Amino acid sequence: MNLEIKKFARYFAPYKWNLILGILFILISMVFGLLIPYYVGRAIDDLSADITQGKIIFYPLVILVISGISGVFVFWQRRVLIDT
Repeated sequence: MNLEIKKFARYFAPYKWNLILGILFILISMVFGLLIPYYVGRAIDDLSADITQGKIIFYPLVILVISGISGVFVFWQRRVLIDT
């Protein structure tokens, strides 16, 4: 089985750095994607205690920025891995 994997892996050798960079972008995008539910939960907990205009502005902006950053990494992931 090890020989079969080596035969298969040699086809990916020219794309080694693209694969590594693409996987890194996937991981970073997933981390930012996981931050969104965390901040939604914090916003619900914080706004249930006390509602202020600052909180109403802060939490949507944080969620929007995190979504934007995640989107940038998804874009580069597709650009590197799929080459579109």
